[in-house]
Amino acid sequence: MYKTFPENIKLPDLEEEILAYWKDNNVSKKSISSQTYSKTFTFYGVPPTTNGLSGIHHVISRAVRKFKVNKEI
Repeated sequence: MYKTFPENIKLPDLEEEILAYWKDNNVSKKSISSQTYSKTFTFYGVPPTTNGLSGIHHVISRAVRKFKVNKEI
């Protein structure tokens, strides 16, 4: 189902190879230019533990956001 990688894979080397491919083929510019945006999109639903442990500021911001959304309904 998934592609298997060799156990001796060198991730930094793989990363450099991918970055070189992106640079040589202008992947970032092509990706951005192929998109058509009609209005700004903001994604608020990022889990607070995505990049580590959640802090109190995550709890506060979620509570404020939920209060604001519920009040507008």
